[in-house]
Amino acid sequence: MDDERVGVMCILCSRDLERHNGSQVCNECRLIVADLLAVEIPEQWATIDVAGTDGVLVSSLGRVAKILPIDRSGHYPRVSIAGRRFYLHTLIARGFYGDRPDGALVLHGDDDPANATAGNLRYGDHAQNAADRRRNRRKEHHA
Repeated sequence: MDDERVGVMCILCSRDLERHNGSQVCNECRLIVADLLAVEIPEQWATIDVAGTDGVLVSSLGRVAKILPIDRSGHYPRVSIAGRRFYLHTLIARGFYGDRPDGALVLHGDDDPANATAGNLRYGDHAQNAADRRRNRRKEHHA
């Protein structure tokens, strides 16, 4: 019983979940769903505190990611990775929509530079950016 989480059960079969299982589905049910129904159960992430870091993310599929501090001192939030600085919105767009097409911009649907959520971002051109700006009644930004 040491390997089980007391009171936490699989949402599919009601078996007790193992202590290290951070998802709501036991490993056996995960395999059955994936094999028989050809449906993957989405990866789940949890944040843990690790001394000397801003936090670490661990996934139900056995992956680990470091949480990076976000520099919000400029107009667009950015992060440093391997000694290079990247705008947060460009990383999010690339991760969810693929590489940026030549000549395209990353557009914020609500024109809020702080809102770098994937659902708010899309690739577009200068004319689309200007149309967004008019729709959102935003003034031209000058750095």
